[in-house]
Amino acid sequence: MANSALSGVYYVLDHYADTIPDDSATLLPVVQQNLQISNLADGIWVFHLITQDTRGYFTKVAGSYQVNIGTDPGLGSLTGQVFDAASQPVSGATVTVNRGIYTTTTNGTGNYDFPAIPALPSWEVTATSAGQSATADAAVTSGGTTTQNLTL
Repeated sequence: MANSALSGVYYVLDHYADTIPDDSATLLPVVQQNLQISNLADGIWVFHLITQDTRGYFTKVAGSYQVNIGTDPGLGSLTGQVFDAASQPVSGATVTVNRGIYTTTTNGTGNYDFPAIPALPSWEVTATSAGQSATADAAVTSGGTTTQNLTL
């Protein structure tokens, strides 16, 4: 039975942790109780949703659910160093993978380490500190170590 206070759910399926659906996302009417999505490529997907009530208001917080598709790709590591414009290491920078699926901070020498991350051909790595940011793509191989340095 559908919840009479809700008109629908808007959803987005992507590879990022920070997506917040709005009314431009795909609508799933509240009377539809199931959703099947086919032909997804192997990898880590994130299903984001937000509900809308019958008065048109959205819930204040979106729900996000990580979904792993395909066989286990194995694990590798992703490491690197974050530098400022003067090529000096940046301590305390926030480093995220795919906008928050994985997050860490750099140590006193600007190094970061994700020691066990799924082996996938494309990860988006972003470093942020003091209003500056840098982004690069990195491929992680099973059993391997990928180094991705970033300059703010």
